[in-house]
Amino acid sequence: SGSGITSEMDDQSSFISDHSSGGLSFWRSLTYAILASSAQVIDVPRAELDGLFRPVENEPGITELVLYDNVASGAGHSKKIAGKFQEVLERTLGLVSSCSCGSSCYDCLRTYTNQIFHDDLDRHLVRRFLLPIVEQLRPDDRQKAFAPHSSRVDGERVTLLLDRAVR
Repeated sequence: SGSGITSEMDDQSSFISDHSSGGLSFWRSLTYAILASSAQVIDVPRAELDGLFRPVENEPGITELVLYDNVASGAGHSKKIAGKFQEVLERTLGLVSSCSCGSSCYDCLRTYTNQIFHDDLDRHLVRRFLLPIVEQLRPDDRQKAFAPHSSRVDGERVTLLLDRAVR
């Protein structure tokens, strides 16, 4: 599998536990938040995208998030998302940070198709996970004034930051 957002977990049982950096609630919430933001960034209906998370085969404790087109013959949406992934992460953080709901609602994480998981979704888990990553990718104005070139991060550095953020 390629580079992506990963979360290291102790064993298979912690894959299904619910804590701030792992577990089903976190992965479901992250998946639906990224799907919602991706649809906004590439300007397609949310129904044309889908995703899943799964343990990586032969790599105990590693989980991957897979996004894919949910249209016949594919439409290239996944490639567009990959090309704008920093913007997707920024939009995702904005989505989960700006909502005024308790943990999830139809304005942030919920959809008709994920209603079986509504009680499991928590935008706060996604916010806590993404905040340090997005801050590294795009520092605030005060940080830019102090260190003007601090927002320049290459692709390898982004992968490293994503990997470290969840360990």
